[in-house]
Amino acid sequence: MELKELINNFEANFGRMLSPFELEDIQKLVKEDGYSVELINEALKIAVRNGKLFLNYVVGILVRMRSQGITNVEQLRVAEQVKKGSSKPVEVDNDFLEMLIAAAELWDDDEESRGHQISLYREFQK
Repeated sequence: MELKELINNFEANFGRMLSPFELEDIQKLVKEDGYSVELINEALKIAVRNGKLFLNYVVGILVRMRSQGITNVEQLRVAEQVKKGSSKPVEVDNDFLEMLIAAAELWDDDEESRGHQISLYREFQK
């Protein structure tokens, strides 16, 4: 992708022509700040999905990416997959929960605290 195509994508998604200042800022992102045109385009896609059609929002996404060590599209894809994978619910084996309940009954001297722990463990069994 070339810079001209990126600018066309901005204008198509923002629904307007970019101002001279915005054009200058996009060129700076590439030439001075070292962002690839492809990564800027991905940040634009994220902004559009979030309904934030502002160049400053796109820049904020890029800054956050860089702070997370994301400097290219491949790294962004990996980060997105990790994020998707982390939202999966964790399944806990009932035998393990029974063991936790038994341990709480044996080790916790405070009866109220022990009862609270056990009730939490039992919630997972449901």
